[in-house]
Amino acid sequence: MTSETKAVLQNQTAIKAVEQTIAQLEAAILEQERIIAEGNVSGREELDRKREDLHAAMAVGKATAADLAKLAAELAAHGEAVKVAEAASAPARAAKAGLQRRTEREKHTLKHLMNDRETTRRALFMAEAETAGEEFVRTANDLHALFGRLTALNVMLGDENILGISQTTPYQIPTLRLAAFGAVRGSLHLHDMGQLAGPGMGAPLLNTERARLHALGVDPE
Repeated sequence: MTSETKAVLQNQTAIKAVEQTIAQLEAAILEQERIIAEGNVSGREELDRKREDLHAAMAVGKATAADLAKLAAELAAHGEAVKVAEAASAPARAAKAGLQRRTEREKHTLKHLMNDRETTRRALFMAEAETAGEEFVRTANDLHALFGRLTALNVMLGDENILGISQTTPYQIPTLRLAAFGAVRGSLHLHDMGQLAGPGMGAPLLNTERARLHALGVDPE
């Protein structure tokens, strides 16, 4: 396994772990919010309206101080209930605040990991491209050598061009912007027909193929 592959896999594992942590934290926040909501004491607005209505009634002689005292007792009881509820939900409120801060930290970590994801993936893809480029060049060189042999054999077969190889035969192997292409990566083609059918190229190809046949014990003349 290459170092680039290891970096990508480590990054993926880290992202998954942080995403799981964030999901757990957000679920815990929802639970604290549920606890807080259950402890809320309602009814304050209704009591405030009753007080306003009672003062209005007293202003026109329809209510007494005794009525106001009774309402005051209700308001005091409500206030006590609110204090008790707030005290009971205080741990949940504190937990929620702490969970929210931790969630923000984890999201910040996730953001950096996602940035690293792009960097590590590009490094891996480029390394893979370089490896493929090396194989491409080896294969292209082998192909070029075979095409050279066929070009020589086409000449040896006579003037009929029986294999259909000529200077106009479409034969081009491109170069790519990869280290494997070395000094030729700025050129248009790694190999092309001009390297086989250009001026002075025929004789070396013929000599190479004739020598190969001689090695097999065949007289190619």
